[in-house]
Amino acid sequence: MELNEEELEELKKILLMPIVHIRGKNKIEIDFENNQIRSTGEKDQDMSDVAQQFYKVLYDFKDDSWLKNGFAGDTMNSCKYACKIVSEEKREEWNSKYHCLANFWVLPSEVGRSTFKDYSKNSGGVQSPTIASFNKGRKDYMDRFLDIYMNEEKFYQERYPSYYQEFPKDKFGDKHFITGIFIDDDKKVISFSKISETEKVNLKYAVENIIDVLIGKIEERASSISNSDKAEMLRDLFYVNICNDIKDN
Repeated sequence: MELNEEELEELKKILLMPIVHIRGKNKIEIDFENNQIRSTGEKDQDMSDVAQQFYKVLYDFKDDSWLKNGFAGDTMNSCKYACKIVSEEKREEWNSKYHCLANFWVLPSEVGRSTFKDYSKNSGGVQSPTIASFNKGRKDYMDRFLDIYMNEEKFYQERYPSYYQEFPKDKFGDKHFITGIFIDDDKKVISFSKISETEKVNLKYAVENIIDVLIGKIEERASSISNSDKAEMLRDLFYVNICNDIKDN
């Protein structure tokens, strides 16, 4: 049965809830009062128990074979470099929001979880308080990684054939629910994370604006998923499979 407007908003709210790691086994608690999901599993929220269940629904994974294929959950936008530059207030705002399901996807484990590899999403180099340094490398920004991924298609396809088979280039944006957010309808990357070196701008202010843009993009992806054909299955995941752990609104 199709979700009504109230149910869609509630689903979106769940997708935006910060995930907090808890000890134990196979326990997921969705706490509307405190606006958080508490989950067992790995301490990295993007591989917690709730995140892994989310991936199975989002990507139609029938079992855990996706893990054996070398896939792993990844946080789309972490802003760990940006957080060294911005104000404490902006840093706290970002840290309170980004560990959520709407900011998680699946990548080859080597790409998403390796550090400073030429092919990894996190390759970045040394951070110093200059615009030139900020603009250098990928630094875990989605637009910079996608530029490399799309332009080096042959390399990634040959190195990670099972991933490319699951997420071919022509379906990449739609399967990850990032079309119109990080990739446009022509499959071109939407840039947002680099600062013009010709403009006289305050670096901290410019980076805080990037964080604001990213918060908006995470909310857009939550809306995109909530309004997709996955909505009913996700509703069942949250309200049927783990209904005993959900607190009343």
